[in-house]
Amino acid sequence: MVLLRYPLELPVEVIIKLPKVTKEERCVTSQNKAQTRQVLVDIKGTVPEEVDLGNWGTYKLRPFVPEPLRYYKCQEFEHHQSRCHKK
Repeated sequence: MVLLRYPLELPVEVIIKLPKVTKEERCVTSQNKAQTRQVLVDIKGTVPEEVDLGNWGTYKLRPFVPEPLRYYKCQEFEHHQSRCHKK
């Protein structure tokens, strides 16, 4: 799941203290690796619509959908340079 709009100034270590959260990781941009306001979290059991962090605020969750593997030279999906046989 992705925790949305989590402020950059708040530590992500607060999230791991929740009973259902098993892993947390701040998302970064692909170009310059700048931190974003999204946090990738693994939650065991039933996933709530939002997470209440007490004094830190309440934040909505959405499912994480990774981008498909795509080789941009040929614009085809599910392979990369080492497997591309097109000119």
